Amino acid sequence: MTVSRTTPLPALLLLLAACGDEVLLHRLDEPQANQVLVALGEAGLPARKQREGSDDGTFTVAVRPSDAAAARSLLSARDLPRTRSPGFSELFGSPGLVPTPLEEHARYLHALSGELARTLEALDGVVGARVHLALAVPDPPRAPPSS
Repeated sequence: MTVSRTTPLPALLLLLAACGDEVLLHRLDEPQANQVLVALGEAGLPARKQREGSDDGTFTVAVRPSDAAAARSLLSARDLPRTRSPGFSELFGSPGLVPTPLEEHARYLHALSGELARTLEALDGVVGARVHLALAVPDPPRAPPSS
């Protein structure tokens, strides 16, 4: 029986190439990972997205070691990955000590601006959105003057 020594070489090279990738980013949500992949692909830098082993639904993005410097430069120039503004669930999900009315109002505005930014980013053609709100703090009810 004759065994060819050239057959396993391509498979071995593919395996080494996959194992030798340099992880650029980790703990990305899927939209962030996809934005990074698109930017790298447009620049001609092949990248790979892989789900991390944890159950929190995060991803890593890896490139060949020879492309790592160019990829980091490109991602820095494009300000990627963009962080997501926290929405209502992140800010109001786990209450701590009793907040003051001003703290509650500030948290509400921050959460509302995050939700509005997410809504705008969901529109076709919108790459990123940042929302700043300046709403008046409601006055607490005033007691009638005593006579």
